[in-house]
Amino acid sequence: MNREKLVVIGNGMAGMHTVENILARDPDRFEIHVYGREPYANYNRIMLSSLLQGTSEEQDIIIHEEAWYEKHHIHFHKQEEVVRLDPANRLLYTAEGAEDSFDKAVFATGSDPFILPLPGTDFPSVIPFRTIDDCRYMIRRAASAKEAVVIGGGLLGLEAARGLLHQGMNVHVVHLAESVMERQLDQLAASLLQEELEQLGITFHMQCETASFTGTDDVEAVHFKDGRSIAADLVVMAVGIRPNTAAAAASGVACQRGIVVNRELQTNAPGIYAVGECAEIDGVTYGLVKPAYEQAEVLAANLCGETSSYADSILYTQLKAAGIDVFSAGRIEAGPADQVLIHRDDTMGVYRKLILNRDRLEGAVLYGDKAGQQEVLTLIRSRKLMLPDEARSILAAESGAGAASMKAADTVCHCNSVSCGDITAAFCRSGADTVQAVKAHTGAASSCGGCRPLVAELVTLLNSGTLQDDLPSDAFCSCTNLHTDAVAAEVMTMEAATPETVRKTLAFSNRNGCSYCRGALPYMLHLFKPEAGLIIETPYPAPASQDTVSFMPELPGGLVTPAQLKQFEQALEQFPHVSIQLTSEQRMLFTGIRQQEADTFKRCIGLAAEPTDYYRIRPVVTNGASGNHLSRELDQQLGRVPTPADIVVEISDRSLSASAQLSLTRSDAGWDIYLGSADKQLFYTAHADVFSFICALVQYYRESAFYEEPIDSWASRIGFVPVREVLLDEENCRLLHARLQEAQQHMERSTV
Repeated sequence: MNREKLVVIGNGMAGMHTVENILARDPDRFEIHVYGREPYANYNRIMLSSLLQGTSEEQDIIIHEEAWYEKHHIHFHKQEEVVRLDPANRLLYTAEGAEDSFDKAVFATGSDPFILPLPGTDFPSVIPFRTIDDCRYMIRRAASAKEAVVIGGGLLGLEAARGLLHQGMNVHVVHLAESVMERQLDQLAASLLQEELEQLGITFHMQCETASFTGTDDVEAVHFKDGRSIAADLVVMAVGIRPNTAAAAASGVACQRGIVVNRELQTNAPGIYAVGECAEIDGVTYGLVKPAYEQAEVLAANLCGETSSYADSILYTQLKAAGIDVFSAGRIEAGPADQVLIHRDDTMGVYRKLILNRDRLEGAVLYGDKAGQQEVLTLIRSRKLMLPDEARSILAAESGAGAASMKAADTVCHCNSVSCGDITAAFCRSGADTVQAVKAHTGAASSCGGCRPLVAELVTLLNSGTLQDDLPSDAFCSCTNLHTDAVAAEVMTMEAATPETVRKTLAFSNRNGCSYCRGALPYMLHLFKPEAGLIIETPYPAPASQDTVSFMPELPGGLVTPAQLKQFEQALEQFPHVSIQLTSEQRMLFTGIRQQEADTFKRCIGLAAEPTDYYRIRPVVTNGASGNHLSRELDQQLGRVPTPADIVVEISDRSLSASAQLSLTRSDAGWDIYLGSADKQLFYTAHADVFSFICALVQYYRESAFYEEPIDSWASRIGFVPVREVLLDEENCRLLHARLQEAQQHMERSTV
């Protein structure tokens, strides 16, 4: 079999994640060649700071050993730098003068550190912090030198400073801005962080501009533009990075700040792509691992003949300096139309800020304790209206029990989207009982390393048997071993997902799905992405073709106007063979409609049909005139919204029937609301706006019930009191009702 020759230019994390995803999708599709300018196999550049801080060894940061390349028949050209391509003739050229051919090429050249153009930058001990060699030099230099100066108070600069402090050096941080990490932290969080680092022994020189470096044979001093100077035996440049576009530009590929690509990661040259830090999409370059990995997955899919498009990533930052918990995501500064929620506890050293706009979370800063970061990322990604309870939960969150308090759907490794459920499943199914084994089976702790302590804690608990009772006991369906929470967590973060892509991405054994997931996945997708409408997958084989069909039009509240009766009469005159039946739901069912005339008949009726191909609230049944208006409102508001299971609703002035699961009856205090069919239990007595209360109840059920779980069973499982507490909070009730309205509006638009 003749395979296409794929060349990956760059042996970093983005390029190799692309290769990993290609091998997972179609391992025999390409003859893969990887060119890297460093003399090492693929390693985790982000974890260099942990190497400098002494919390990791070099072996810990290796992602793929050289044996991995051999195992997958990858031609690894280490310490060979590609300097240009000839796109027309499909040739590449290296710095050593070698020439090779290719069919498709991927630029994964990453970024280069920015070196300030100042006198003295050519001294041996004025270095960047970008490679293993840089890290080795810093450790060697620290053994005989004392004074270290870090230029730059951003994330990388602070990590370098903390590492050099661990190496025993006196550390100064020089920063041009007013506060540290100004792109990721607001001023208050930045000041708290600076104070904590100062207490560790780091000296800061803020709003200070470097002028030059001087010395005899090596650097001895750093001079500032205000005339001051400080001694220096080692200077680390951490002022930023620039996309490495040199080889692409020399190849005639369009470059601006980065290598210009579309959302399929394609450059302007056919068959040539770019991914990761070197790629520029709609004027934006990303310098973080999560966007690089998301781009790599899109690119691998497109290279393997699928169709995929990159959506903008949610950017977040977490500081890995030992003992300091800092996390930020989305926007860090509020605008005039934003609502800001703040929690500060100086005794515990905790500060939390949430930025909301129109009840949606736009950004967050968590300092001193990163508990709640999973909820933050989920809420920002999903664009879901945020309940006050959710805000209060994040503001008051505590790390506390750590891994012991995690749920299956909680994300452990954000870089690789690995949940607690994924790790427990790897432990149970594959015997992944060490951090290294978890890393190999799931990818957790293989990127930024920030989750490594949590992974270690989780592994310890699993080995001790502490979590055994809490492990998912039931798989989502017969097609997968994943628990429902784990599937939901994955679906929530997927872009443009369909049931088919979910099954493929999560490696369901049956790509066509079983009778359960063919209903559950479309419902889950609609719940998290209502704007996409509802994708119907018939759970069971379609019935054999019939000569005639039936039609039940939507009649909110079961009320028929004189105009509608007249229209029905005219339709029946035109189609005399059609009959009308009254159903148990107090609706009109037209039967005997011939297949070939069905569309014409429906147009004559002039009303949409009641949905029949997914679970929803059934047409509301009324017994007594007092419920007519309410039943009409409920039908109009809830009639098309999908639910986990059918809900039979009855409004009655008299005794309740056994068929309804949600029953309402008039009382002296207002409306008594019952849940249950055979054994009805009084759930709540609504004194005022019963309509909004029912809408909020239904939405809360939609969001927290298992698929095919009846509403009364759900309420019994959750508990009547906890459900009531959520609904009796006016703000919760308002937001739940608003989310239901949004779902209804999307359903109406999708069925027009």
